[in-house]
Amino acid sequence: MADPVILLVVAILLSIAVCYISWGQRPIITLTATLPYLSYLLFFYLKYNRVSTAYAEKVIYIVGLMNLGVYVIAFLAFPTMLFGRHSADEIQMDRGFARIIVGGLGFLYLLFFFSINKYIQLKSQKWLFLIVLCLVGIVMTLTRQTILSCIILGIWFILSHMSVVKRTLI
Repeated sequence: MADPVILLVVAILLSIAVCYISWGQRPIITLTATLPYLSYLLFFYLKYNRVSTAYAEKVIYIVGLMNLGVYVIAFLAFPTMLFGRHSADEIQMDRGFARIIVGGLGFLYLLFFFSINKYIQLKSQKWLFLIVLCLVGIVMTLTRQTILSCIILGIWFILSHMSVVKRTLI
C-alpha cells in the first residue's frame, strides 16, 4: 500500500523539478499548485494515527461550518476581498454573480454528504437544514460541474437508501 503513495509523492516532487527546469517556474509556485492533490495523504495520516470516526466527523462538521461561514462573509463583503488570493478586479462576474474562490471547499462538500448520511440515519430536521445550507453554499461557488456532481451524487445516495417501492414511485 505504501509503494503507490511513495510513487505519487515522488512524481509530484519530480514535476516540481521539471517545471523549474523546463519553464523556469519557481518551485514554490508549483508546490502551491500541487498542494490540493496531496490532500489524499491526510487519509493515510488519519489511518496511521487511528483517529476515531467520531473525532473525524466532528472535524468535518466544525471545519465545514467554518468554511461555509467564511464563504458567506467573503460574499457579503464583496467587492472588499477578506479571504483568498484574488483582488476584487480578478473576480469573475461572467455568470451574473460574483464567483468568489475560497480555499477549503472540500470540507463543505464533505459536510454536505455527511449531513445527507446523518439525515438518513437520524431523520432530524437539523441535518435537513444543514443539507440545504450546504447546497446553497455549493451553488454559491458557481462551479457548474461541482454543483451538478453534488446534486446527482446526493440524489443517488438518498435513493440508494430507499426501498424499491419508494424508488419506483419517485
